[in-house]
Amino acid sequence: MNFFMIKHQTKVKVRYGETDQMGVVYHGNYAQYFEIGRIEWLSSLGVSYKEMEAQGIMLPVVILNINYSKPAFYEDVLIITTSLIKPLKSLLNLSMSCITRAVNC
Repeated sequence: MNFFMIKHQTKVKVRYGETDQMGVVYHGNYAQYFEIGRIEWLSSLGVSYKEMEAQGIMLPVVILNINYSKPAFYEDVLIITTSLIKPLKSLLNLSMSCITRAVNC
């Protein structure tokens, strides 16, 4: 299987507890959304993260850079796209994006 050809999209609906009183998603929650995307990407490849950990294989996040363009709001549907940029010896370099399909606009 060519991992470079695999691009996976996951949809996540913003829940009330992930927002502030104005209904805007708290910026720290995007890391959790990206984690959902990463686990679903692996799952789409037939890889179980739980089984990987049981075999002693860990995938800790060591660098996370996020550029915020516009906010997401309560009940928006986020489309998380995950793809492999470059595999290294003991690292995976993933590209992830989060696009809002707004329901509140």
